[in-house]
Amino acid sequence: MKFLALLITLSIVMPVQADNLWENYSKILKAGIVELNFSGPHGQFQHNAFDYKTIASKDENQKLLKAQIDVLKQSPAPTNRYDKLAFWINAYNFFTIVDVTNKLDEESMKDIGWKNKRHLINGKKHSLDQIEHEIIRPMNDARIHFAVNCASVSCPGLKAAPFTGQGIRKELTEQTKGAFLNPLHLRKEDGELYATKLLDWFEEDFEIQLFGNNEGFIKRYAPKDLNGEIEEWIDYNWQFNTKENVVKALKKLKVELIEK
Repeated sequence: MKFLALLITLSIVMPVQADNLWENYSKILKAGIVELNFSGPHGQFQHNAFDYKTIASKDENQKLLKAQIDVLKQSPAPTNRYDKLAFWINAYNFFTIVDVTNKLDEESMKDIGWKNKRHLINGKKHSLDQIEHEIIRPMNDARIHFAVNCASVSCPGLKAAPFTGQGIRKELTEQTKGAFLNPLHLRKEDGELYATKLLDWFEEDFEIQLFGNNEGFIKRYAPKDLNGEIEEWIDYNWQFNTKENVVKALKKLKVELIEK
């Protein structure tokens, strides 16, 4: 009996192995992601939307949310740089889905807020604000601004699978290059360069030797004809990143949705 009790105790307190850590989140993404492909002035790009109502309304999806929350309650963050970065980006994006799903009566994440310490990770409560500004940003990789998703139309699209420590360097580059093909984030109007406010709000994050400044960052990851001096900042659309809202915003920019 003592041995059985020990096994039960260990199964409760031992952290989940890395391979299974984001299993439930992966299923949530599969259930909620709406893959949207567009044809823009610089080629095809993807801007994923999310179906929060489906996650909120179906019991099996609610069980997945609860299961992932329970896993994170007892899971310490990895110490390896890349595993750690992937862990916290996934945590931020997952808990954002949780917040929106619980507050479908609100109109945007600005109404829900980022400062409430309600998300439990390894026994400690975190706010989304803390995760982004005290953990992720200090890891000094400016590409994270195109991976962290704030559930809004003007946020770069949510990745359809969890980030991985093994693949995150490639994944962050793909996210960034994909975002710069999207006129919601970068475009020219009458010859002037318009850029996402992410490059303005977090300007200091791009002022590292590799890029020099936000325009150097654009030069590295955007098509050549979108390089140059930033003339204007694009108004940020804080509406939830539902299919209806994303398609509507891009339609205004005369960008064509590629129907499957």
